[in-house]
Amino acid sequence: TRVSKTVLQIPVSNCDKRISKSLQYKRLQARVLWEGDPQLPVLPSAWAFRFLHETVKSMTDFGVDIWTPQATDILKQQIRDALAPIVKKLPELQREVNGHASDDKVRIDDEETSHISESGAESDTQKQDQGGKDDDERTDAGEKANTEEKLQNGNTPPLKTTQKPKGDDHIELPGPSLEVIMDIKTQRLFDAVYLDYALTIKSRTIAPDDDPGHESLALPDLFDNAQSSILDDLQMEDVQQWERNFVRMRKDAGAYWKRTELLFGLLS
Repeated sequence: TRVSKTVLQIPVSNCDKRISKSLQYKRLQARVLWEGDPQLPVLPSAWAFRFLHETVKSMTDFGVDIWTPQATDILKQQIRDALAPIVKKLPELQREVNGHASDDKVRIDDEETSHISESGAESDTQKQDQGGKDDDERTDAGEKANTEEKLQNGNTPPLKTTQKPKGDDHIELPGPSLEVIMDIKTQRLFDAVYLDYALTIKSRTIAPDDDPGHESLALPDLFDNAQSSILDDLQMEDVQQWERNFVRMRKDAGAYWKRTELLFGLLS
């Protein structure tokens, strides 16, 4: 167990960083690789592939001979538990509140703006009281001379404009759009299914109805719950459609794992 934790320390940390960084993107780069109708992922994300690669490399560094089937199952269970909260990290849609990103932020901005405006108004009043017609004439003369100099140099003086606060329609909220968030969830579900195949624990399986003749089923764990949570979010759009989508994704993920499992010999 201690060896397994040491083996996973760097791969899990790197995986967490990659997923957290990907949440800042405003589009899903792997979206162009989707296939079918409707279009769905057929390949895992780069972070999932790199995680398995780094894990196997770390296992090899500790010695190939120590990874018996029992030790590998222990490692896989720890991987599943460690990845469960990471896989569930998903972007949230930034919503406006009363036309603003945040009431508190607007309140603070209004107070600061009011303070600046009042200070500026007091300063202008003092200058007007202390100054006189001579100051105004000198100012007008200076501006006229500056304008003439810019015209001689071929530069057009900027027009004076009054800055107006942006309206509600000018507020730009950070983060991806709703459509991109759904794409990210879909790709994350495929990644979870692919990793589920890679991290199958043989000693943790049971036969349905205690019948050894049936295909064995894995007992649910934290990773399975994370996978189900993502699927539940997607099914809110169309339950029946996503039931069909999930069957297709499991088939494609399983086929891709069979093509790539030899790359991760110690885990397969």
